[in-house]
Amino acid sequence: MNEKPFKHIWNPIDLSGEHRIRFQFGPLDVRIKRVGDELTIGWRYDRLGETRLSLDTEPARWTDDVDWKRWVGGAEFDRLIFKPIMPDRPIVVRPEMPVSLLPKETAMFFVGVPSFISVCVGKHEKQLCDIPTSILSNTWFGETTVDGALCYGLKTTAKREHNQLLNHPFRVICPIRIKNASSEILDIESLCLPVKHLSVYLGETRLWGNQETVEFRGNKKWGRITSSPGSPPFDGVSGLLSSPRDVSHADIVFNVFRKLIPFHNG
Repeated sequence: MNEKPFKHIWNPIDLSGEHRIRFQFGPLDVRIKRVGDELTIGWRYDRLGETRLSLDTEPARWTDDVDWKRWVGGAEFDRLIFKPIMPDRPIVVRPEMPVSLLPKETAMFFVGVPSFISVCVGKHEKQLCDIPTSILSNTWFGETTVDGALCYGLKTTAKREHNQLLNHPFRVICPIRIKNASSEILDIESLCLPVKHLSVYLGETRLWGNQETVEFRGNKKWGRITSSPGSPPFDGVSGLLSSPRDVSHADIVFNVFRKLIPFHNG
């Protein structure tokens, strides 16, 4: 992956006058047209584009084989910026293989979460829309089909080392610290993690989310998830790219070790 576009792709873009933009980020292919006081945005997906990363402000070839949405706004469209943000639902992920954590022990995992792209305009960066970078599957996580939460299920697995994750630019790497604070052995087969309260940061080679600590207190007790403030200490992380979708919770009481119930789309 070319380092320059990875870092510069998040800078504001001058859209004054008539412009066409093509933004390709992993499987997501976004087209934007500015004509007068109107902005039109369309997108599609390419499942073979996992490592793709490009921003073309003068696309030589242009096709209209996408569904378009249109906004009227005038001068606000002079400034365009793309922001990676976390998904709008909890995500369910599994370790590479089932793991058992002994009482009073702690383990670190790393999860690559497909980002959404927020398309923002103007000096105050007003959001027009947010678009998933890949098509995510629906999963129900809970003890029954009534008691639980609708989540996104990830096809990737949680790794013990972040450099074991595939270097896909559209994924946000989330460090997860699991602490077994109980007197029981904790069997980890899947995790349900609320991610709406996480920021997204720019590293040297990856996007990163805040480090989360998941504390297990026993099978009959609810655990606690704590999000560490600031950027995680990996990959030379420096700049904040986007704030959380939901800033109302720093500590969350959440049953992250429930059962996974398959949910079929449609």
